[in-house]
Amino acid sequence: MSLTPCQKSMAEQITNLFEYSQTTFRFAFCKNINDGRGYTSGIIGFTTGTQDAYSVIAKYTQSPGQTNEFAPYLSTLSDLAKQSVQKGGPVDNVAGLSGYCDAWKKASENPIFRRLQIDAQTVIYYEPALKIGAALGLKNPASFGQLYDGADINLSSDSNGCRGEQRHHLVFGQACSRTGADQQWFRSTVDQRFLGNTQAGAL
Repeated sequence: MSLTPCQKSMAEQITNLFEYSQTTFRFAFCKNINDGRGYTSGIIGFTTGTQDAYSVIAKYTQSPGQTNEFAPYLSTLSDLAKQSVQKGGPVDNVAGLSGYCDAWKKASENPIFRRLQIDAQTVIYYEPALKIGAALGLKNPASFGQLYDGADINLSSDSNGCRGEQRHHLVFGQACSRTGADQQWFRSTVDQRFLGNTQAGAL
């Protein structure tokens, strides 16, 4: 199953609302939110302590029209990505990244970099969510939207053992064992999302 452009846009807007309290993409967002993943940046929260921020930046530096903002950080970001793979999880280290957020914000003025953020969001999170939803037998477009949202966060297990997770924080692995009908599953994941945001002080 695939979502219509309108349905995909709505799913993205819901995640944006949960993440940033607004429906539009925050391409230039960059901050160390002290979650053990280094700097969190961009439209889906690409992090320096995993591999997704580096994957976007590496493609940008190879693109015609890029303006070289990340040259001082490439070696450090590459090392952090490798460490994350070896560890099997995020690396909580921002040493050598002073000024990184300024570089991210500056690069986000470039439409090439904004396009690469959207492309990465689609490949790393959205498309795997569609495949997982189809494998689970989900039919409701809203449920696929929740799978996409779950790709960006780690949901704690609910009473049915339903949880969202990422494999090496790059490839979205098994999202959730089906707990019943679409509606039941959807309500369960939304409840977990609200619970997580409330505990984090975001709501």
